[in-house]
Amino acid sequence: MEMLEVNGVAIHTHEIGPSDGPTLFFANSLGTDFRIWQKFIPYIPNSYKAIFYDKRGHGLSEVAPGSVSISDLASDIVRIADAKSVDTFCIIGVSIGGQIGLEVASQYPDRIGALVFSNSAPKIRDEEFWDTRIQSISQTGILPAADRILEMWFSEDFRNSCPIELKGWKAMLSRIPMDGYLACCEALKLGDLRSHASQIEHETLVIAGTEDGSTPPELVKEGYKQFKNAQFKVIHGSGHLPPIEKPKEFAQLIFPFIESTKWYNNL
Repeated sequence: MEMLEVNGVAIHTHEIGPSDGPTLFFANSLGTDFRIWQKFIPYIPNSYKAIFYDKRGHGLSEVAPGSVSISDLASDIVRIADAKSVDTFCIIGVSIGGQIGLEVASQYPDRIGALVFSNSAPKIRDEEFWDTRIQSISQTGILPAADRILEMWFSEDFRNSCPIELKGWKAMLSRIPMDGYLACCEALKLGDLRSHASQIEHETLVIAGTEDGSTPPELVKEGYKQFKNAQFKVIHGSGHLPPIEKPKEFAQLIFPFIESTKWYNNL
């Protein structure tokens, strides 16, 4: 276990790969920790350095007092990179992790080499959606909402074929500190990065899953249109978390993209 103090918050991180390899940052979705990447790790080529972390209020990372913004979460990644003496990197972000990556690209453009924007959108749902979820979770906790959230995360085929594994993901979700979860819900409620997407120049891969109930492919594709320099790909049969459901297919999209970018080829 590696803990770093980042912007006054204790953040849990994990690093694999060579110290001098092209660096990948993995930014998790709402309600998850970096265990969502376990099935994906075997598909990461040995030449890359991969940094995983639990965003504040999730996994083993500390719950920060007060409100949290997408800008705060983006700053955390940059400060982790500073602590690890990493100059430029590619962010692979799922859901809120995609928004975090987009914010880093906007606010710290010299630090980003490329962006993988997966199962996300510059604006995810409206304020009414997040107000309803925040009110419900505040009153009853995460566990009563977990089954409905899992239905939005995972395809019906996955839920039916992997019932024991599904129980593990339910345990992960329901054990997230409620204050940490709600703080990120508030960040998503207020997070509108549509103007950011239209301004960044970085090469971007936008990925959607056909069975995603949280950020449906139509929403992801609409967000893709706002990027200047992006390509759009769909993983058939995948829900909201392709590194869990379709890790091989996810990798087959990501690494050819990265290795085609100017950033990678100029390292």
